[in-house]
Amino acid sequence: MKGVNHVNVPRGEHHSIGVAEKAIQDLSNMMRCMLADSNIPNIYWDFVVEHATLVNSMISPAICDKTKTIFEAVWDVIPNIDLVPPVGCFCARLMDNSARADWKLDPKNQSGVFLGFDHRRNIYGAQILVDKSIITAKHQISYDIELFPFQQRDNSND
Repeated sequence: MKGVNHVNVPRGEHHSIGVAEKAIQDLSNMMRCMLADSNIPNIYWDFVVEHATLVNSMISPAICDKTKTIFEAVWDVIPNIDLVPPVGCFCARLMDNSARADWKLDPKNQSGVFLGFDHRRNIYGAQILVDKSIITAKHQISYDIELFPFQQRDNSND
């Protein structure tokens, strides 16, 4: 990989590679905050931390050029963080007719909870939690960034 030096560190000497340790700590903190804020069960931490990596690359400066973000340095595109939906929000994907058993009567949408953008089975896309299973969707997804299904709602009339 261009610009990356692999450094072997003896056991117990991880403090000698502070930059890498700080990056891991930042991702861990982001993941914990996203899980706590969205109230998503902790078993989905791996999806959330990969999404946190995407967000981190969009907001952190690149080591090789401090005037660009990591995302911009890699993809040569200025990132738009406003296009990234929050973890835990409600989302729905439009299913094509081939994915439906009865294309006349089955629902056209599949709704769930957004876990983040992630790689799963060599496919990159939105990871959607639907009835205890995870769907990877690449296209035709809609997000409601005001609705968080795992958060408790106050049902009182106060």
